[in-house]
Amino acid sequence: MNIIVFSILLLPILTILIIGFILNPDSIKNIYYWGMLLWLCFLVFLNWSVGTLIVFESKNLKNPLFGIIPLLNFSVFIYSLISGTLLILNWVSQDYYYISKTHLILQIIFFSLIAIIALTLLLTSKFSETGDTQGLISKKLLADRILLLRQQSVDEGIKKKLSDLYDAIKYNSPHLSKIDATQYKKVCDFIIQDQNKVEEELKNETSLDQVLTIAKFL
Repeated sequence: MNIIVFSILLLPILTILIIGFILNPDSIKNIYYWGMLLWLCFLVFLNWSVGTLIVFESKNLKNPLFGIIPLLNFSVFIYSLISGTLLILNWVSQDYYYISKTHLILQIIFFSLIAIIALTLLLTSKFSETGDTQGLISKKLLADRILLLRQQSVDEGIKKKLSDLYDAIKYNSPHLSKIDATQYKKVCDFIIQDQNKVEEELKNETSLDQVLTIAKFL
């Protein structure tokens, strides 16, 4: 998976550099020309970075960040089209040898606009994470406890179910302000109790299955 994802970044960058060399091999020693090529590569990297967030955040569908990815991706794509078009127009008008002040000012303005949009979206996602936690045990503490129990277990079947439970709590459950408090407390009561008691409970796979089912539908 990672090889494919990074290949998606590498191929267009190599394409840009090769085409840039073919179009104007005499400009290879020109710092402005290289700056233009590298800026196009940066735009490719920017789109790749935002686009691959969907791949890397796909396990965490209830993370507020996941909700802003499509709009962020679209905004970055539109910005890249504008920035790339301005760059190509500058190439043509300046014969590949010079970056005009007008072009530079426009690039700064559009970059600032997309940066403001991105930061606003990120701020919105952070605000959606805040709220009344209903006095519940933090998801991090619960997930860490599940991870510890998984490491201590010698039963592969129980380890697998604890791994599923860990993923359900850490990645797929909503923020505590939006979670089903009653059901969440049932999971907490099962996991966070006396060590001997929880070990006995884990031996009863039916109980673990019930808790796992609850966790998946929080």
